[in-house]
Amino acid sequence: MPKTVVPRLGKISVTLHYINKGDMNGTMTLGEGLVITILVVVLLIALAVLGIYYLRKMLKANDGKVPQEPCHTPEHSCSGCCGGTECFHAKLKQKPHIVYFEDQELDRFRQRNGEDYTPGELQEWQEVLQTLRPEEVSAWARSIRLRRLPIPKAILTQLEQQLNREA
Repeated sequence: MPKTVVPRLGKISVTLHYINKGDMNGTMTLGEGLVITILVVVLLIALAVLGIYYLRKMLKANDGKVPQEPCHTPEHSCSGCCGGTECFHAKLKQKPHIVYFEDQELDRFRQRNGEDYTPGELQEWQEVLQTLRPEEVSAWARSIRLRRLPIPKAILTQLEQQLNREA
């Protein structure tokens, strides 16, 4: 059962709420209260000193100037990363730009595993790979990866050979 003790200290009245703990007989001595108060004050002073230390460190790193927060307006571009969390989350939300090489029909293979293609389906992949210019091969491979299309093993081997020739 909570008890309330109101010690009178001149014109100041302090109210302490505590729970009766049995061996304390429902009383808190002035010494215990003073120790708790001193600990709280010491903690606040330590936090203030720590804050001043980090502020000085930040000012020293920025030639004595307070760093300006980057402007995060709706038209804010995160092309040059400012390190802010808004830029980080904006980049996470951005969907990668997928370039199609007139191969949208390959998207129907998204649920395949890369090994169970029929000869006709392998021919479709082969035709797309053969129609690519050498400088388009790496971009096409990225497009396939972003679209999460499993490349048939035979086509993957040819693709790796073309990428190695390109490098």
